[in-house]
Amino acid sequence: MEGKTHAMIGVAVGLAVAYAHHAPVDKTIVLAAIGGLAGLLPDIDHPQSTIRRGAGVAGNVAFFWLRHRGLTHTLLALVLLGAASAYFMPGSLAMATSVGYVSHLIADMMTRAGLPILWPLSAKSIHLPPGLRTGGWLESVVFLLALGVAVVLGAGYLQ
Repeated sequence: MEGKTHAMIGVAVGLAVAYAHHAPVDKTIVLAAIGGLAGLLPDIDHPQSTIRRGAGVAGNVAFFWLRHRGLTHTLLALVLLGAASAYFMPGSLAMATSVGYVSHLIADMMTRAGLPILWPLSAKSIHLPPGLRTGGWLESVVFLLALGVAVVLGAGYLQ
């Protein structure tokens, strides 16, 4: 999936965390932003990704050794990120980080390429339906659904 879709799904799940924690508006904005950034984070392994380009030269120097849809797209990476988040961040911030990250993994598993999610135990790519093509019309539908969820959850704070 494209960066904008991953970011929008991440924002939607960040807002869901805010809703579940009855967060005030200011914290809701932070949780949505963290969810969106965490939704982009697994693609730090791709030189042309939004998050890698945003990191500039430092991103290319630090992450040049990663292969796209490799280590950062596994349950191992999710567990390590989740543990680090839980240790260094308060509850709802850690939760938004983890669910934003997992939203990326689930979305990529819904593509035709799938993910080697169980690496290092297995290098086999696992796929979830519907077998989306990155940049295709069905990805646009996913983006719009995530946008709709984000609007509905965000609108709940305006009442």
